[in-house]
Amino acid sequence: EIATAIKIGDQHFGLLAWGEETGFEDYDIKKAASDLTAGLQFLIETAPLSDVLLIENVGDFFHANDQTGTTPRGGNNLDTDSRHGNVLRAGTQILRQAIDLALKRFKRVDVINARGNHDPDAAIALDLILQAYFEREPRVNIIRNDCKFIPWVFGETLLVVNHGEKKPQHQYEFITSRFRE
Repeated sequence: EIATAIKIGDQHFGLLAWGEETGFEDYDIKKAASDLTAGLQFLIETAPLSDVLLIENVGDFFHANDQTGTTPRGGNNLDTDSRHGNVLRAGTQILRQAIDLALKRFKRVDVINARGNHDPDAAIALDLILQAYFEREPRVNIIRNDCKFIPWVFGETLLVVNHGEKKPQHQYEFITSRFRE
């Protein structure tokens, strides 16, 4: 068996940026949706054929965890576009469509949604929504993100996905003790 992996890194879906302030182009949910949809479509359609496609969201898929528009731990204010429910709905729809597209080319699709520092609860909601949507599709495996360290085993290979910690030593110790076998 062969696997192909597509990694989504720190998407921050729902971020709002004003080009005059950042020195780049304006950025909002429409631009993010267009870019993410086009990128996933291109990667899925051009990926080498294999038995399994892993869609690996490494965390902070959503810019904000909830409608307060602040980071959960530090309480930092975030520039967000639209209502949180709208952002969650749009982001979930994009991933759902990507999985549907992947099912046309791959025998199985595995999905990991790591919990980031911006979206620890929203990532759990994303996981639950996708699990419910694909519960009757045996070729889709939404790997639960109950733990911040998410294992994916393929043959004799172990991949552990985690958004990151301030102390990398903690990551190494946890992974080697928890997933030793």
